Formats: sequence, C-alpha cells, structure tokens
Amino acid sequence: MASVDLDAIRHALSLAREKGFREVELEIGETRFSAGLSAKTPPRPPAPAEPTEQEVPVASPVVGYLSKVRPSLKVGSKVEEGERLACVTALGLDTDLTAPCSGELVSIEAKEGEPLEYGQTVAVIRKRRGDA
Repeated sequence: MASVDLDAIRHALSLAREKGFREVELEIGETRFSAGLSAKTPPRPPAPAEPTEQEVPVASPVVGYLSKVRPSLKVGSKVEEGERLACVTALGLDTDLTAPCSGELVSIEAKEGEPLEYGQTVAVIRKRRGDA
C-alpha cells in the first residue's frame, strides 16, 4: 500500500464515520482497502445530578447484540437477583444478562437485535425496599 495516497484513505474513513457507515471498501488501482467502523451511538442524556439509590441499571456485560429477551419481560415485571433477563450475543456466543438485584423493572432501554456497548444500560430495576 506504499503507493496509495493515505490522505485519500483518511478522508474516506472520516466521511464514512460522519455519515454513519459501518464498513469502508476502497479500490485504488490494484490496491484494495477495507475497514470496519464502530457505529456512532446517539448521545445519551446527562445523568441526574444525584442518582436514585433505589434504581439500579442492568448493564451489558460485553459488546454485542441484545438477544433472547424473555417474552414476559415488560415494564412492571418483577425480577429476582441473578435471574436471566436476556442474552448479549457476540461472535456467536451468548452471555447472560442477569438482574443485579430483586425488584421491579421500571424501564427497558434497548430492543432485541440492537447493538450494545460494554456497560450500556439495557434496563433499570427499582430495588425492593429492605434489599441491600
């Protein structure tokens, strides 16, 4: 790739990121270049100044896609600590997404099939009174 104009590649990558593309393929003469880009996620609203101690986020344990969401999982559902809520699929492997505490599901932040970042909030559980 010594004869390829690196500025052209940089420009193509910059433009692809700006437009939200996930892949770039360039062919300049005999030289081919391809790259996978991480998708831009929309900015998240700022967190409240003081998070409510009673609400606990359910965070994605890995980068992947949300899958195998329990059909009964809806806002208002009761969940138990350690209960499997869904899976995060990455490279064909499923990682369980479990409830970090017992309580009531107050919001669902992602839909089945959506890409997830490590630590991204997938749902929020309101802890039961008296639980540590």
